[in-house]
Amino acid sequence: MRTAILLAAVLLCAAVAHGQAWVAPMRVVRQNYNDTNGPNQGAISRFGDSITVSMAFFSPLQWGHSNTTSASQAALSWIQSWNTAASWTWQQDAIAAQHGSWGGTTSAWPLESAAGWAGAQAGERKVDYWLRNDNPEMAVIMFGTNDLNAGLTKATYKANLLSVVQACTANGTIPILTTIPPRHGYDNGSGANLQRATDYYDAVHELATTYNLPLIEYHDECTTRNPHNPPTSSWDGADAMWSGYSGYEVPTSISTDGVHPSNYSLGRSNFSETGLDVNGFNLRNYVTLMGSKEVYDKVIVPEPASMALLALGATALLRRRRR
Repeated sequence: MRTAILLAAVLLCAAVAHGQAWVAPMRVVRQNYNDTNGPNQGAISRFGDSITVSMAFFSPLQWGHSNTTSASQAALSWIQSWNTAASWTWQQDAIAAQHGSWGGTTSAWPLESAAGWAGAQAGERKVDYWLRNDNPEMAVIMFGTNDLNAGLTKATYKANLLSVVQACTANGTIPILTTIPPRHGYDNGSGANLQRATDYYDAVHELATTYNLPLIEYHDECTTRNPHNPPTSSWDGADAMWSGYSGYEVPTSISTDGVHPSNYSLGRSNFSETGLDVNGFNLRNYVTLMGSKEVYDKVIVPEPASMALLALGATALLRRRRR
């Protein structure tokens, strides 16, 4: 018992050294992972709806970007060399559903039966199918946009996400939650969906805090870069101030439908502050890239500082055992 407590303390110290409560727990999750590729090659699953299945998300990270910093360029170089070639194609329409993303889906979709998919096992859920077949090191999870329209309660939404998280951790896959983009004025003034959006935001944060999970804060990135204060500035492409633009071609975080991230041409694959301000998908790519790289550095291939702490803890354990 004392050995276990000491080891837990050492792991906690390593996490504190990074300032991240999820580091030690995710290292424990990682111990359940059957890594057939080794740390130099892996995959990141993307579980979500139309905001995820879009080829404007994640796929551009396999190519060069302009106006990178040393940190973002290092992250790009990492993901381009580490991510398996096959996994870049997982969002292509013909196969996307079998790898974790499809338009119009809610947080309940991953928990539905995978019956009918090639090689599906009896009683297997979709999320179990994805994890068994793709065996990703990490899974970026963002459902919620369609849950709003379906009227799912906060409790149901939160329970669904937790089930997906638990499936990931059972496989040794590190789950990375992502807050959904901000929404405004799309429910005919009733306010019901706006309240639900707040509830969902809270639910994701509560899950991340309770279960010590990595979190990508996409919602706040959008609202901080483009505060919702028309006509001065607004993240919402549906606002009248953006009436001269159409579809995804609007220079703010959300497209003119008020739902999906924008994909303004001047911000594509541009990691300057301006590029991140005017293109919502580019912004999501950036925060996903940097968040994934942090998980890789701190959990999959821990940094020297953490390894030193772990080594000290191991030495202490050996000394105790010899007494």
